[in-house]
Amino acid sequence: MTIAEAIREADRLKPNSFPAEDKLRWLERLELRLREEILERCEGTLPAWSPFGTGDLSRALQVPAPYDEIYVHWLCAQMDYYEREYEGFNASNAMFEALFRRFRNAYNREHRPRTGEKHYQ
Repeated sequence: MTIAEAIREADRLKPNSFPAEDKLRWLERLELRLREEILERCEGTLPAWSPFGTGDLSRALQVPAPYDEIYVHWLCAQMDYYEREYEGFNASNAMFEALFRRFRNAYNREHRPRTGEKHYQ
C-alpha cells in the first residue's frame, strides 16, 4: 500500500477536513513506531529511513498485505481522536491494535531476533 492509497481509503471511509500534511505526519509516526517496535528488532537490513514529504505519495509503506489495512485504521483513529469522536476512536483504534498485534506476531514468527536482544511479546 502506498501513502496515497492509505489516505484515499481512509478519506473514503471517513470523509473529513484534515489536510494531507496531518495525515502524512500521522503515517510517518506510525512507520517510525513499526520500525522501532518490530522491524529493527529482527535480523535483516532495512532501507535507510527518510522522512515523508508531500511529493512522496507514491512511496510504499512498510507493512505488506494482508496487514496493510493497519494504515487505514490508524488514520481513521487519529481523525476520530482529533474530532473528539471517542466512540469512533475506540472502534478504529481497536481494529488498529488488533492488526498491529497480528502483524507483529507474524513478523516475529518469520524473522529471527537480533542476537543478544530479548524478544518478548
